[in-house]
Amino acid sequence: MTPNGYEEFQREYEAESDREYKRLAAKPVAKLLEQVRSAKFTDNYQLWHVIGDKASLQLAGWILFDVLSSTADYLNRYHCAAALIKLGGAPLAAYTPVMLSAEKAQPVKQNLAAVEGVLRAMIGKKGH
Repeated sequence: MTPNGYEEFQREYEAESDREYKRLAAKPVAKLLEQVRSAKFTDNYQLWHVIGDKASLQLAGWILFDVLSSTADYLNRYHCAAALIKLGGAPLAAYTPVMLSAEKAQPVKQNLAAVEGVLRAMIGKKGH
């Protein structure tokens, strides 16, 4: 059976995502966070997955929060939210990425204000 166009696209997308993840995973966390600060996000959103796997909340928390509070496109904010939730552990486990990124469907500003309070309690004020 030959794959249809979507199956082929999906296979290639997943292969490219794997390559992107491996390239990014080889970089130090500081470089990844600098890439985020510079808004140099990746095509397949693997930057967020690597940060969620490699960074600590102390290092990445406020940087990720800044992206969530920005005008970055929805999918980047969604994947960024997933990384922040993962790094936050139990104190952020009640949130989903949609709750922190989908303004049209969720009270994102209120949710981010609550997350900001959690981050302050867990890692201190922004910039410290």
